[in-house]
Amino acid sequence: MKWVVVLLVVLVAFAAVGRMGALPGARDSAAQTEKNLRDVAAVLEEAASRADDAQAIRDGLTPSPEEERWSAARNAACADRTERARRLARPRTVEQIAAFTRAWLALDRAHDRRVERLQPPAAYARGAQRLGLLEARQEQGLLRAAAAAERGDSTVMLAEVGRLRTLAVRANPTVADLRLTECFFPTAGLPY
Repeated sequence: MKWVVVLLVVLVAFAAVGRMGALPGARDSAAQTEKNLRDVAAVLEEAASRADDAQAIRDGLTPSPEEERWSAARNAACADRTERARRLARPRTVEQIAAFTRAWLALDRAHDRRVERLQPPAAYARGAQRLGLLEARQEQGLLRAAAAAERGDSTVMLAEVGRLRTLAVRANPTVADLRLTECFFPTAGLPY
């Protein structure tokens, strides 16, 4: 974060020099030099003040104990689901993909029942609602991918995987905002 402040100071200083009309190689009078130094000091003071304001905002974003408990419980549920999924045999054929996806969905539904009992804190309510909708879309996509794999339709299955990848890109910022470090959507599309 300090490099951002340093970059901001440098950029503001360049902007101030540009506003002061300094040209490379031009000689300044003593009065102009003194004024320029005062202007640079003012710019540095303003940049430091803004950095302090930014830090105060970041400090205000520290989760409350209730938010931390909710995120920890959700993370534990996701970690449990991931651990159970690791015990499933990794698929190597289209038929195995269908079986694995159906087994994952069973784990996911058990996960859903577990996290339904966790009421999000007010600050997370909207994000948790959005996450629930995104998780439902993921389950629907996995169902379509499993059905396509069962039919042997690799074209449709791959199209569903592509949609699941896009969904992950859209969902993971919400997951991050809720501090759910164990709950990211798989960016490969399928959860393995």
